[in-house]
Amino acid sequence: MRRKVCSPVMKPRCDAGRATPAAVAWQPALKNPETGEPVISCTIIVTDANELTRPIHDRMPVILDKVDIGRWLSGDAGIGLLV
Repeated sequence: MRRKVCSPVMKPRCDAGRATPAAVAWQPALKNPETGEPVISCTIIVTDANELTRPIHDRMPVILDKVDIGRWLSGDAGIGLLV
């Protein structure tokens, strides 16, 4: 099985113009099997909900520490950062 390569990105917050460093990956190389047209794919990496989010939902986006943002965006962090 061929491993698909995804690009890490950072999802901005909606309040106060600040960015929340959530773990997101996108993959522009997918193709629609019927038309052959490119399909842009995006995945929000999720984890178990924390205390604040748990009353609303059982999952939440993985939020990265400031010190890990550069490693995530460069791809050097790997999945170990998400555990």
